[in-house]
Amino acid sequence: GSMLATGSNDTTVCVYSTKDWTLTHRLPDRGSYVWSVAFNHDGAELATCSSDSTVWVYSTKDWSVTKRPLDHSNRVQSVAYNPDGSTIATVSDDKSVCLYTTHNWSLVKRFTDHSSAVYTVAFSPDSSMLATGSGDKTTCVHCVLSPEEIERRNEKRKHEQELEEMRKKAEALKRQQEQELEAQRRKHEQELEEVRKQAEAMRKQREEEQQKLEAQRAHQEEIQRLIDEKEMLRREMKEMEALQARQRQLAEMRAHIAAEKRRREQERKHKERMAVRNEVLDEEETQLVREMLALGIEIPQSLRTSAAAVAAAQASSSSSSSSSS
Repeated sequence: GSMLATGSNDTTVCVYSTKDWTLTHRLPDRGSYVWSVAFNHDGAELATCSSDSTVWVYSTKDWSVTKRPLDHSNRVQSVAYNPDGSTIATVSDDKSVCLYTTHNWSLVKRFTDHSSAVYTVAFSPDSSMLATGSGDKTTCVHCVLSPEEIERRNEKRKHEQELEEMRKKAEALKRQQEQELEAQRRKHEQELEEVRKQAEAMRKQREEEQQKLEAQRAHQEEIQRLIDEKEMLRREMKEMEALQARQRQLAEMRAHIAAEKRRREQERKHKERMAVRNEVLDEEETQLVREMLALGIEIPQSLRTSAAAVAAAQASSSSSSSSSS
């Protein structure tokens, strides 16, 4: 978005900087009306089309131009790059829509669905569809890629993005290394200058070679140190992960033990409450049996065990009383 290009009936193409909107380039006179302009995906190329049935492509690096004659028999109304810049589409007053590969500018596909001049064209974001508008009051959407081509293109784009990221990282590392080497070089030059003032030519040469070897060895040692630090950090991360796993396991064991203690405490309290309740019920049952025996009421089958126990207790009590008398 750092540049804006315009085409005009005055047969020129102007390029402006979007930073301060100053005119940066006025491209050579086309000799015919310029109907449409389009940058490719990275702004490295600018395509323009005109009434002379051609498309001119400019390199934004040095604004050199290549005139591209196309398979149109009338003026080219509009031009558009697909999102990755591998294909360019053109529409014309000859009612046709043409697709070209920007690799060698060979014709890939040609559509003739319109019955009148075609004025505008645009790709879908994934380059699989192409929309065109015509003077016949229709808009056509063309499928320009098969599903397999779309998948291959997406894989290629992903691969290119990964390569671009790797390239940027490599360039950054290269710049860093160049800066370090430049700093080392300046330092070495100063040292060598002092040596050059104090020693003979042969001695200076030996010292220069020695200094270069030392610089290379220091650089190799630095690289090895970084590799060792990286390996140490990786081991420390693994150890931390293992410690965290053990901590989580211990926490789970503590939680399980606490839950088991609570369960056993609840069971103990429940048993104590049941024992107290059984004692109370036994006392009530014994009291009822005594009253029924005293009144001569027939004791139910379910209470006969308790009745026998009460009778035995009374007999024992009577025997004790007789002995005492």
